[in-house]
Amino acid sequence: MIITSAFEPAGEECGTGYDLSKVCPKCGAGRIQTTPLFLSVGRIPKSKDICRTIGEEIVVSQKLADAIKKAAITGVVLSPVFHAKNKKSTPDWFQLTILAQLVNVVPPTRFGIAPFEEDEKGECRCLPHIVGLNILSQVYIEGGGKISADVSATKQMVWKRMGLLVPSPLIIVSRKVYELFTQLKVKGCKFEVVQESNGHPLPLPRQ
Repeated sequence: MIITSAFEPAGEECGTGYDLSKVCPKCGAGRIQTTPLFLSVGRIPKSKDICRTIGEEIVVSQKLADAIKKAAITGVVLSPVFHAKNKKSTPDWFQLTILAQLVNVVPPTRFGIAPFEEDEKGECRCLPHIVGLNILSQVYIEGGGKISADVSATKQMVWKRMGLLVPSPLIIVSRKVYELFTQLKVKGCKFEVVQESNGHPLPLPRQ
């Protein structure tokens, strides 16, 4: 699942707290959210059902949150979103947090800077956290039926810390999630098919 709708400001700008004690100094991976999500709620796109801040905090509408609960979708937790100004919770939006990073991305998945720039020198990699700036191909994941949750995140991440932009994993969802979102005509995301492979898990060896 690719969340296509983004907005700002990020939670960090609105008072959301993070533990940065274990953050990688090179790529910025490893921050841990320590407070509820505070946002400028009025800036969340009202025409979308799911969207993310530029800091990769994911929010869903009340309608979608209710559907996720009713369908007993596993692998996520839904938490209240609070107004940055008055610190009151909003009934219209919920933070969606993926509980665990369980999925290994494997070759022949390709990562790089741009479609014709594969970052052969590894300037945008920071192993074992970041495997590339962007994904350049279809996603292949480690096979064997190891994914039990409806929503999972990959162990490997893309992008890097640049201001408020942070590394993020890929989101892997079950057919149950895909069919639910399709039935509801959820706005703000799109889906691409994932393949299982017996390749060795990324990160790739250092060059």
